[in-house]
Amino acid sequence: MDHFFSSTVSQLCCPVDEVKDEVKRLTKDDVEHIRQLPSFMKYVESCPPEKIAPLLTDDDALKKETIKLLSDLHQYHTLFYPVLECLHTLVCKLPKHPLGKQLILYNKRE
Repeated sequence: MDHFFSSTVSQLCCPVDEVKDEVKRLTKDDVEHIRQLPSFMKYVESCPPEKIAPLLTDDDALKKETIKLLSDLHQYHTLFYPVLECLHTLVCKLPKHPLGKQLILYNKRE
């Protein structure tokens, strides 16, 4: 938990309906912190050349991209967890428990 709470951008670890508000609250320092993240730099390097400059210089462009990426991540998790649950159901009775004995889904909504 130290890893998540030590960063000023940990506020972005939130439900999808709160993402826009949290991104709007980012300060100039927070935006610069995002730009320094190795994962963000790797993402920027994979972008088309015309998209790189705005991400590195324009705070509004970075915020819009952050909203898009976080929304995509939430969508990915929405699709991933049911598939993982099905896979676990298929293999949970196998010897040596290839996926572990139990599946804990933190994103599961009751």
